[in-house]
Amino acid sequence: MPSERFQTVDQYIGSFPEDVQRNLEAIRRVIREAEPEAEEVISYQMPAYRYQGVLIFFGALKNHYAISVPPPNAVFEVFRGELLPYKVSKSTIQFPVDMPLPLDLAGDIVRLCAKENLAKAKLKRKSPVRRRRRSEYFDRVLAPVVTGKEVSARDFYGIGTR
Repeated sequence: MPSERFQTVDQYIGSFPEDVQRNLEAIRRVIREAEPEAEEVISYQMPAYRYQGVLIFFGALKNHYAISVPPPNAVFEVFRGELLPYKVSKSTIQFPVDMPLPLDLAGDIVRLCAKENLAKAKLKRKSPVRRRRRSEYFDRVLAPVVTGKEVSARDFYGIGTR
C-alpha cells in the first residue's frame, strides 16, 4: 500500500492489488448491508463507518484483514466462540489472508455495534453526562442490547454474587 493520504474509501481500496481489493469490497458490502444508514468515511487513514458514533473500521495489511470496533462494546464477549480462530486485541480482529473471510460474522458484528451505538445515543439523551462504572454501563446499555432483557453484568459474565 503506498503511503498517501486517502480522501475516500474508493481511493483506499484502489491502492491495493486486485485480489485484496476484492476482499475489501466484500467487507465493505457486508457493512453496508448490515447497517445501510451508516456513513462511510476515512478516519485515521482507514475506511470507517459512522452510525450514532463510530461504528467500525476495516482495512488490509500485509498478512491480514482487520476490522476494529471502538470500545467499550460487547463484541468480544458475545462472539467469543466465533473469534477463537482469529487474533484479537482490545478492539481489533485480524483475519489472516490465507483463510476465507468470515463475512457473516462481520455482518453480525456490525449489527451488534449498531444496536450498541443506538442504545448509547439514547442513554446520552436521557441522562446527564457523568462517568459511569463499567458494570453500570453494561447494565443500562449493553445487556438489553445483547440479551434483549435486563441482566446484570455479574449474571451475564457468570461472576456470581458477593
